[in-house]
Amino acid sequence: MQDDSDRNVYHFRGAKDETVPSMVQTVVVDQSVTELPDAFGNRLHRRVKELILKGVKVIGKDAFRKCGLQQITIYTANTQAISTRAFEMATCLENVDFVSPSPSNNEHASLSSSEGKDLTVIEEEAFVDCSSLQRIKIPSTVKMMGKHVFADCSSLVEANLSKPCMKMIAPCTFESCRSLQAISLPGTLECIGHLAFRDCCSLVTVEIPAAVESLVIQERAFSNCQRLMNLTLPANYSSDETSFEGCKLLEESFGKDEAEFLEDLDDETDTMLSFLHYYSGGISSCSPKPTPRSSA
Repeated sequence: MQDDSDRNVYHFRGAKDETVPSMVQTVVVDQSVTELPDAFGNRLHRRVKELILKGVKVIGKDAFRKCGLQQITIYTANTQAISTRAFEMATCLENVDFVSPSPSNNEHASLSSSEGKDLTVIEEEAFVDCSSLQRIKIPSTVKMMGKHVFADCSSLVEANLSKPCMKMIAPCTFESCRSLQAISLPGTLECIGHLAFRDCCSLVTVEIPAAVESLVIQERAFSNCQRLMNLTLPANYSSDETSFEGCKLLEESFGKDEAEFLEDLDDETDTMLSFLHYYSGGISSCSPKPTPRSSA
């Protein structure tokens, strides 16, 4: 954040008919502004590259859709939700920082006055197609993220979801994030939704904490994750036969006997993936081997 005396910084205080000067590069929305005007993003000149939200309770639907912002800072002590398509197709957006002010920091101490009102929800498609976004760290207060939140974020390399208390990675959350290489998931996780990581063709590592005791992996959750090789699952998990389809490195981790066994299965026969254990560095089978389901 730039110094307040910098003429490139404008403090928006929500006055009636207040306009943002066209020459500024950073806009700070004052803590007293709890609701943004309609289509606020459209009011920002293309020169505005940084936005700091200190007191806005809800970032509304389509609020900054297709905006030219590069950097956004959100104070999570006051912002409770990021709505559907809030930043959809903000193709210049490179960084999103979620700030939780510390009471020991005098400058920001007053911002923690909304304790218990922290950011808990990021709605569906909130950041869909933010093609310049490279890294994201979700704050610990988030309990739910909707479908397609980061879908088609083609430059996203790393996602850290280790702190939130979410129980589910919603369907298509990271679908077609083709640069995504590593993701850390929360210890409260119970389910990875269908297509959650489909076509994440650069994904190598999925970190699931030991605190996760059981897990459901829905259909095509990791479909076409061709480079996936570092994955640890709990002993108690269930998955669909398509959950890992197209994961070439995982398939190559089978021993020769297992590979031949699977090739010999009739095309119409399902295999019981519950007989497979996935370990960091690949897959190893346990006894008994995958067995056909009854055709009945």
